[in-house]
Amino acid sequence: MDENALWANSGHFCPAWHVVAGDDETAGLALDRPVVDGCPEPLPGETGARWFAGTLIVGVAADDDGYPASGDDAVAVRVGRGTGVLLATRQRLAAVVTDGELLGAQPGDWLVLSFDLVDVVGVEPETKRSLLRESTRAVTIEVDGTSWGAVGIAVAGELDRSPGDVGAPIRRCDATALVALLTAAHEA
Repeated sequence: MDENALWANSGHFCPAWHVVAGDDETAGLALDRPVVDGCPEPLPGETGARWFAGTLIVGVAADDDGYPASGDDAVAVRVGRGTGVLLATRQRLAAVVTDGELLGAQPGDWLVLSFDLVDVVGVEPETKRSLLRESTRAVTIEVDGTSWGAVGIAVAGELDRSPGDVGAPIRRCDATALVALLTAAHEA
């Protein structure tokens, strides 16, 4: 695998991703949106903004030369796994992973990613039943565009914040609200 091509083409994969120096300004430039306190912010025209904290795993498909690909010749590449914040709007998802195992990263680097909800081709909730209730702890989102990709998130909670807030508390919840948003967009 040509890792130089993989890095150079990171913005062309679906989901688009970049490993950047770990600060809000650099992450914001890579995402083409503001980032405040490690949280991506909604753009004008994006509606229904909600922020989820948790563990994210991001993978994309590339060919042997490191270019975006799909189909039988594609190789799955894990570009990162770590903790971060996912912004979900009715139009797009954007995430900042601030801590974890990131492909080719230096200490202190962040992984940022984004994609349109129209590119979502599959939503797989991980639902667990107990004696008293059913809960959805995690969801895997399959994305198809220039290439194939997948984002898995184990939701730890939802940030109780509005755009621009700093230091928002995390309210414990499962992934049910995120699955509902993704399923509605996928079925539309």
